[in-house]
Amino acid sequence: LISSKIDELARGESTGQNEKLEAVRASAPNAIPCPEMRALWRLLLNGQVKTQPSHLARFCPYSWHEHVQRDGLTVSLRQALRNTLTPKVSLRDPVPWTLDGEGPTGIDRLVEAEVVLSGDDVPSTVRGLAKNPQRENLLPDLFQDFNALLRDAMDLWRTIEMADEESDRSISAQPSISEHPQNRKFQEWTLLIKLVRDSWLKTCESSPERAKNVAETWWSEPYPVFRRLALFAGTQHEVIPCQQALCWLLDDGAKWLWSTETKREVARLIVAISPRLDDEDLVRLQDAILAGPPPGMFGSEIKQEVLDRSRDKAIWLRLAKIKAGGVQLNNLAEKRLASLEEKNPDWTFLEDEQEEFVFWMGNENDLNDRDVTPRELDGLVEWLSKEGDVDAWYGDDWIQRCRDEFETTSRALLELAKRGEWPTKRWSQALYAWSDSNLKRSWQDMDSKLLEAPDDKLREFSTSVAHWLLTVSKKLEVEEQPFFSLCDKILSLNFEEGIEANDNLVSSAINHPLGKVTQALLHEWWEKSPEDDQCLPDCLKSRLSEICDTRSNVFRHGRVILAAQIVDLFRVDAEWTEAKLLPLFDWSRSEKEARSAWKGFLWSPRIHDPLFELLGPHLLETAKHYKELGTHGSQFASLLTFVALDGSGMFTKAQLTKATRSLPQEGREHCAETLVSALRGAGDQAASYCEQRVIPYLKKVWPPTEDVATASVAESFARACVEAREAFPCILEVTKKWLMELPESWRVLHRLHKNEIDKNFPREALDFLDTVIGSNSGFSPEDLKKCLDTIECEERDLESDSRFRRLKQLAG
Repeated sequence: LISSKIDELARGESTGQNEKLEAVRASAPNAIPCPEMRALWRLLLNGQVKTQPSHLARFCPYSWHEHVQRDGLTVSLRQALRNTLTPKVSLRDPVPWTLDGEGPTGIDRLVEAEVVLSGDDVPSTVRGLAKNPQRENLLPDLFQDFNALLRDAMDLWRTIEMADEESDRSISAQPSISEHPQNRKFQEWTLLIKLVRDSWLKTCESSPERAKNVAETWWSEPYPVFRRLALFAGTQHEVIPCQQALCWLLDDGAKWLWSTETKREVARLIVAISPRLDDEDLVRLQDAILAGPPPGMFGSEIKQEVLDRSRDKAIWLRLAKIKAGGVQLNNLAEKRLASLEEKNPDWTFLEDEQEEFVFWMGNENDLNDRDVTPRELDGLVEWLSKEGDVDAWYGDDWIQRCRDEFETTSRALLELAKRGEWPTKRWSQALYAWSDSNLKRSWQDMDSKLLEAPDDKLREFSTSVAHWLLTVSKKLEVEEQPFFSLCDKILSLNFEEGIEANDNLVSSAINHPLGKVTQALLHEWWEKSPEDDQCLPDCLKSRLSEICDTRSNVFRHGRVILAAQIVDLFRVDAEWTEAKLLPLFDWSRSEKEARSAWKGFLWSPRIHDPLFELLGPHLLETAKHYKELGTHGSQFASLLTFVALDGSGMFTKAQLTKATRSLPQEGREHCAETLVSALRGAGDQAASYCEQRVIPYLKKVWPPTEDVATASVAESFARACVEAREAFPCILEVTKKWLMELPESWRVLHRLHKNEIDKNFPREALDFLDTVIGSNSGFSPEDLKKCLDTIECEERDLESDSRFRRLKQLAG
C-alpha cells in the first residue's frame, strides 16, 4: 500500500497533475513526502534498513568455518556468509547541530544514516577467514561476492546522499587501500574493502588475467573507492602493465592524479611505476604534473594565496615521489622541484608517509594546505576583520595560534571589539582553543569583555562561550560575580525555541548554550563540595528556579540537565527539589515536560530511596508512556527492573507487576535482559543473588502469562539461567515455560560449559539444552560436544536418553 501510494504521487508529479497534488496538500500538508523521505521509505520497503536480525541473518562464525573445512564452500555456506556481510542502512535520530552556524540539510535533517553490515559480529568472521586453512582457495572463490557487496554498499551510501562519482566515504573510513596504521577500522563496512583487496591479490596468484580484467572494470565504476582499488592494483606490475596504470593517472584530464580522494593511492602508484616507465612515458607523467591541477579542482571561493600554495604543494608531492622511486627528473621538473623546496623548506617526507594522506588521525594538525595567519598584530587584526567564510577544508592556523599565542590572538580580537567588530566564527574558534589551553589567562582577560558583546553577535557564538564557561567551572576557582554575570547574559539571550524540533532532547540539551550554562552553574557549585541538607545558596537557587519555570519553553534545555542531577539536588536541598523540580516528572501536569524530565533523568539514572518515595507515583505512571521515551525507553525498563529487584519495599509487588505489564513487549524484553546484567554483575554471589532477588522477581513481578514469551525474552532467560551458577536448577524451573528453541545459542552453550553447569547439574543441563537447541539453531558443534561429553561423564545413564541422542546427532 505504501509503495503504491508513493508511485501514485510520483506519477502525479511527472505528469503535471499539480491541481490534484495541491488538493492533497490542502487537506493534509504532510501527505506528500519529500524526495529524501521517499528514499528512506524505499530503503525500508526493500528490506535495506537494519532492524532486528532476521532468522536468516543469524550467523555463527565458528560453525561456519568448521563446515567449510569439512564440506568446502557449498552454496548454502556462501549464502550464509553473504547474508552476514550484506550492507544495510542504520537509521537513528538526527544529531543536533552543536556548533554555531546553520544545521544540516537533505536526509541529515531527518535521520542520522550510515551503512552497516547485517551481521552482529562481522570482525570475528573476517578474522576467521584470515586464519582459515583453506584461505588460499576461499578468497578467489569469494571475490565476486565481496566485490558485489562493496558495490551494494556504495549504492546505499549514494542513496543516503553520502557518495557520488566525485567523492565517497571511503577516504575517511579507510584512508589507505594498502595496509597502514591509519586504517583504524572504526566502521565495519570498510571490511568489505579489505576483503575485496585481499581476495583480488589471491586471484592475482591463481589467475592474473582475470585479476587484470577486474581491475580494468574497477576503473569504470562510478565511485572513487573503486578507482582507488584500481590504482592500488596498478602497483602490482606483474598483473597491470605500467603503461595501463599511467593511462589511469592521465585519464579525464588527469583528474584523478590530483583528486584528494585518490591522493594516497596516486602517491604509492607513482613510486611503484616511475622506475619502470620508458623515457617517453616518464616525460608524459612529468609534463602532466608540471601542468598542475585543472582549473576549479580546489574550488572557486578560495583565497588566491591559499590556492597557489595548495597547487604548489600538490605538484611538489608528486615530483618528489617520482624522485623517491629512484628516477632522475628531467631539467624542467628538477628545476621546479628545487624551486618549491627552496621556497618551502618545511615540505619534507614525514614518518609513516603522512604527506600522502589527506587527514592524519592521531595528530592535531591535518595535512591540508592551510592559510598562514599574519605574524604581526596589526596584520592579524586586519586579517580577522575580513573574516568571510571560515573554510573547514583548506583552513588556516588561527586555532593553533590561539593555543600557542594567547596574548597576540586575544589582543587582536579585543582591538576589533573596540571598533565594534565581532568576527563571531573567530571568537568561537578562539574560545574552544582557550578551553584546551590558556584557560586561566582567557578567563582573567575575557570575562568582562564578553559582557560588552552585542546580543545578536553573542548569540551567534554563544555555544562556544557556554562551552568555555563550563570548562572554567570545572577547572578554575572563580569569583561568583563575573561568573554569574556572564551566565546571566547567556540565559537572557533570545534563543529560538527549537527543542521540539528534535526528539533527541538529551543531546540537544547537552549541546545547547542554555544546557551548557546550566551545567556550568551546577559545576561551579559542586566545586564547593556541598553537603547533604546544606540547601542551595540563594544566588544559585534563584537562577535554577528561573530555569524550572515552565512558562519558558526554551529553558527546557536547562530543565533536562537539572532532571539528570535530581538525586544530588535532592540530597542537598530536598525542599527546593520537591517544590521546583519534582513536579516536572508529573505526566498529569504536562506530558512535554514529563517526557523531557524523564529523558534527562534516564540519561544516567540512580536509585535514591528518599527521592523515589516521592517520585514513585510518577515512576509507575511512566511505564504507560514507554514509547514517548524513545531511545531512553530501554533505560527506563532497566531502572524499573532494578527497583523491583532492590526489594526495599518502596513499592508493592502488585504495583511493580502492574507497571511491568504496562510496558510494551519491547520494554519487557529489556527487563529480561536486565536480569542477565544483574546476575553477571553479582559475580561469585550470582547464586545467592538469584535465589534472593531474581527468582522472587520472576515469581511475583514478571507477568505470569506465556504470551509475553518471545525469542528475545527466551534468549535473555536462557542466558540468565547459565549465569545463575549453583542456582541453575531453581531458575530453570521458574523460567522453563518461557524458554524455546533459540535461533542463536552458541553464546549460551559457551557460558553453560564455562560455568560448569553441565558438570554440576547434568540432568537439568540436558533438559535445558534440549529446550533451547533445535536443528536450525546457530551453535558451535564443538561447544555442544564438550557439554554433552561432560554430561555423559557425570551421568552415564543419560547417553540412552532420546534427548541426549538427538543433541549428539546434531553435534555430529
